Amino acid sequence: MRTLFSQSVKRTCIEPERPDYVDATLLAVALQALQAGTALPDLESFPPIVVKALTALADSLQKHNETLLIQAVEQSQQASNAMAATAHITAEVKTARIQAQHMSDAVTELNQSVTQISDTARAGPLNIKGAPDYGRVAVMNGLV
Repeated sequence: MRTLFSQSVKRTCIEPERPDYVDATLLAVALQALQAGTALPDLESFPPIVVKALTALADSLQKHNETLLIQAVEQSQQASNAMAATAHITAEVKTARIQAQHMSDAVTELNQSVTQISDTARAGPLNIKGAPDYGRVAVMNGLV
């Protein structure tokens, strides 16, 4: 597997006696470690300014990764809450549908009762005891 820097960077040194000397290959290895998210190699051979820049970049990448992780967890939590709310609403809709069906059945039964009472009232006079004259009702309804 090819890495980002290994093929394109040759071992280049800028005057090893100078305090700002940087081994390009070691710098490439350090940058690859940053890219891969692994620990930085030994930085003792780098000048302090390069060490400071590499460690600052490593810290910045670490903070960025932590921020991304926190955002991913928050989005997952929001999605979970949305699914729970949807399930709750679905259950409430199902309960309302069942209750509406019960109400519809009760209204149908009430309509049948009102129709039966109306038919009985049109059938004829009540006898003295207050009960309908079933014989007359039967005759008027063609049952006899």
